[in-house]
Amino acid sequence: MNRSLSGALVALSLCFAAPATAADAPSLPRRQYVPANDYVRQNWAGDYIGLTGSYSWGRASSWDSTTGGFNYGTHGGLGGVSYLHYWQFGNVVFGPEVTWSWGSVSGKKIFDCGPGCVPVSHAKITSLGTVGANVGYALGDFLPYVGGGYARASTTIRSDLNLGGTTLLSMTSRQPADGWYAKAGLEYKLTDNITVGLAYQRTELTLSDFGDSTGFRSSQKATDNAIRADLRLRF
Repeated sequence: MNRSLSGALVALSLCFAAPATAADAPSLPRRQYVPANDYVRQNWAGDYIGLTGSYSWGRASSWDSTTGGFNYGTHGGLGGVSYLHYWQFGNVVFGPEVTWSWGSVSGKKIFDCGPGCVPVSHAKITSLGTVGANVGYALGDFLPYVGGGYARASTTIRSDLNLGGTTLLSMTSRQPADGWYAKAGLEYKLTDNITVGLAYQRTELTLSDFGDSTGFRSSQKATDNAIRADLRLRF
């Protein structure tokens, strides 16, 4: 009898002690919920200055209403400076960009006009400036974007007539060329204030477009494709 009563008292004491023991046990830390979009909210807004460089390949064409036309390939490189301002609303980033580059993108066309007669036509872009805008979508440290706008180049056009290895005639003209550009690229944040980027850019330029009252017309145009690299500093 005494043994049964003692066992009942022990069982009853354990029942009351178990909740207190569970309450006194340390609880595991809860994992905080972080919205999925928080990690992509990086600040891209601000003013940027930078260096830009590109390798270009393309095609120049010449046409007139009397003799018809011809075209030839061009290639070369340009390097220069850029200024960019970005505004940001959520993940959408946009703003104006201005660039100016110098170098040489050139090509030539060699004709055959008989024994020893070699006319040559040359075209060269010596500088290229652009004024336009970019718009992109921020994905953390990455910013894919597209852009476009107005393009203006300084060009040199030269025509030579060689006979028997001697240049008999050479005509050179230097003139601006107007057109447009479009590009698509990706920028990456190395630090909060330093970014690098890579883009493909296409530029269409009209070197000359001439017509007179007799009905004669002539035009020279250039299409340039470029892989462009940028290094920017936000200030």
